[in-house]
Amino acid sequence: MGKFTRAEWLHGMGLLEISSLPVLAQALRELEDLLIRDKQALARSASISSQARKRGIASTKEPYNRTRYREYASDRKTAFADLYQFCFTLAKPPQARNIDLETAMALWYIQRRKQRYLEHGTRVLPRCGPFLVQLRS
Repeated sequence: MGKFTRAEWLHGMGLLEISSLPVLAQALRELEDLLIRDKQALARSASISSQARKRGIASTKEPYNRTRYREYASDRKTAFADLYQFCFTLAKPPQARNIDLETAMALWYIQRRKQRYLEHGTRVLPRCGPFLVQLRS
């Protein structure tokens, strides 16, 4: 539950072209701003500006590969559903169909803190799409 293998970690960081913890932190902040805080998507930076061409500078490289970020920005609803499913699967014990209440509440708090929908007790999320978690008393 909640573990990545070294190979999975390296593969993911390689796809995103993330080479340091500060860049990873930046990517996570940008994803949180986009999907959780509902902020406007980052503007695309031109690969080579006209001034950079005049100066002979090759490119204005972004700190990491934002291709996936741009895909998420184009369809936030689907992106949030994908994020929720990923986190649910990561938090779920192997061979289990559900996650325990404490884990579910922590997951919901982190992911949906902008919407104060959790009530005390064992109520299920009113709108969490196809990813309903069955809670048992």
